[in-house]
Amino acid sequence: MKPRDLSVLHIPVAELHVLLNLVKPFIAARDLVPAYQQILFTPDTIRAFNGDSGVIAYTTWKAPHTFTLPADRLVPIVGALFDQKVEKMRFEFSETASGAVGVTLRGGTSVVKFLSADAKDFPLHEPPKLKQRAVLTPDWWASLASVEFSVSTDATKPDLQGVHWDAEHLIGGEGFRISRCASRIAPPKGISALLLPDVLLGRFRGHRASAVEVGRDPATGLLWFFLEAGAIFGPLRNATFPIDGVSEHFAGLRKEFVARKSEATWVTVEKNDGALERCSWFVDPLSPRVHVRVAKERVTITATGDHTLEETLVVTEFAGPGGTFNVNLPKLRDALQRVARFGFLPGNGPLYFFDKTQSLEHILVRYIAE
Repeated sequence: MKPRDLSVLHIPVAELHVLLNLVKPFIAARDLVPAYQQILFTPDTIRAFNGDSGVIAYTTWKAPHTFTLPADRLVPIVGALFDQKVEKMRFEFSETASGAVGVTLRGGTSVVKFLSADAKDFPLHEPPKLKQRAVLTPDWWASLASVEFSVSTDATKPDLQGVHWDAEHLIGGEGFRISRCASRIAPPKGISALLLPDVLLGRFRGHRASAVEVGRDPATGLLWFFLEAGAIFGPLRNATFPIDGVSEHFAGLRKEFVARKSEATWVTVEKNDGALERCSWFVDPLSPRVHVRVAKERVTITATGDHTLEETLVVTEFAGPGGTFNVNLPKLRDALQRVARFGFLPGNGPLYFFDKTQSLEHILVRYIAE
């Protein structure tokens, strides 16, 4: 039987390209469930779900059918058409003898024929109508980004695999460093604190500016970020961030710096990512240790592996006796990219970074002197 023509849909390539960039991180990496490697088109949305988290993006066009297309084929095709500055693409729908929907995509010189998988296999999640939501601002997202680099990647420590958020602070930490920033926005009403999962946050890193609200669905336990034109959702970790210990650590360190004020060294350096990057070429990748000498005139960083490199950071502010210490280079670089001022005391205590407003603080453990 000849396929029966159903309808035609025209979609702006640039608009679909933007939406696919949002959707792509939510495609399952493995084909354990075939539906999780498909992109679902409904009359007014496109969606993806990887079995854990998902995304819903509203469209400006109205699709005549609900259908799915394989992400590993659609994404590169649309990307190529976008690079070629093709303005529109044409979707032609037909029904096969078995009742399946066939989709022919035409754009530029390309003609691609897909056979839609059964949309019934794709799990649908609809955004809940939550009354208790927190309104997110660009400043809040910037604060989160300033601590996110310290989040643990150790799967055996789920209580550290995310950013802790309460009414006062956003905090990220692992065994060797802790970052804390003033949050200025409290979690949704009725929730004292949330551990925002790092995996979920990482999936829409480039689209956070469009995430304007967040809420937790009490019926499913899912965390929902509401976009200007869509939503992102995922599960919360069954873990509690050790906030009491972290708060005590910051308070204790501050008291120690006050009590030993005459022994403390404080220094502010000019940003020099190039110098720190060059040091990374010379350290042992398995143990990227550098030796740091802090003096009034300069901060000298020495990286030693098979060969030795010495780099200098310019000092703009200095107080105290100075000193030397050994520290993990990548973690030092992460800290200095965000806060240029730090202090330390004699001995093996941690480095303490904070900006002048003290809204952003960072603690970094140094290597014990040998």
